[in-house]
Amino acid sequence: MPPEIILDRYVKENFPKSYSGKLDVERVGSPSLRTFLYGLQIETNDALQMENANASGGVVHPPFHFDYLLATVTNAHAIPHERFWFIALTLPLIKSVTDVSRHLSRSSAVLQLLHLDSGTLRPDILWSYLGHIQLLFLTAHEYTHLIHEHSAGREPSGVWTELVPQTTCGSIDSQVEELDADGYATYLVLAFLLRSPWRLRQLILLGQENMPAVDCDELIMSCFFLSLMAFFSTLWPESIKLPLDRLTHPPVPVRIDYVIHVAKMWCGQFGHVKQSWFTSPRLQDLFHAAASEVDRTNRQGWDEQIALLSSADGDQYRNMLFEESNKMRRRE
Repeated sequence: MPPEIILDRYVKENFPKSYSGKLDVERVGSPSLRTFLYGLQIETNDALQMENANASGGVVHPPFHFDYLLATVTNAHAIPHERFWFIALTLPLIKSVTDVSRHLSRSSAVLQLLHLDSGTLRPDILWSYLGHIQLLFLTAHEYTHLIHEHSAGREPSGVWTELVPQTTCGSIDSQVEELDADGYATYLVLAFLLRSPWRLRQLILLGQENMPAVDCDELIMSCFFLSLMAFFSTLWPESIKLPLDRLTHPPVPVRIDYVIHVAKMWCGQFGHVKQSWFTSPRLQDLFHAAASEVDRTNRQGWDEQIALLSSADGDQYRNMLFEESNKMRRRE
């Protein structure tokens, strides 16, 4: 039975009423969005078909399948079905990502930070590139939950859900798993952006293929952080409603810090971007450019979280999460 039919039946039988089943991309009204969805699905499933035991750490599993869900909620899921391991994104999540990416691609502050000429660059090229980065990261994050055999954050049904209500209780273990998924996704996406043939194709589309290699790498890294910081900013809640050790996911500033931490390690290992590039002023400029384009960012909640995480208790909590996540990454 084709994976599309299995996924459609599984969602209709097991998910809440806010889910209608697998998305029929042909029914998406926007021609440009249809093209984007088809392209992303083909690229992702081709990559997942080439995935091997080295990438999965030797975990034996059924074939992967990447697809979209027709739903009224914004979410991403990893579903370990016996026939296929599914990675599924809802249509509202896709639209949220494309909306954020469109705003970024048309921002004069973003273009200035990236040193791109608005007079020669087609905005839809940058829009598509930034959107792809966010969705690749989300896909790699859900992939990691599956191949690292995480368990603390799973629902009773065995499904992982990326966006959960603030009132849902979690644990330090579930938060460590989320950082592990963010960290491995960072490794996978940076390898794809900087070390695969896709790198040159995107640089050509952006009109930057003749730049020195180091400048190209820094441009790609800036796009990576802009995309992820913008996505994480859409998750920023008005306030933290549970004690830090009872959250399902770490607060957004902690997740951003951990991605920076892992990206620096990746660059130290492969030498694409110098450690001196990762300065606080540069990263702050990228964050403010990204967050300013996200309407849903709640400034009061932002300030509250920063104050909480900057306290002695918050600093101890963050260091403990990083230490436990690094242990999981090294499989200690």
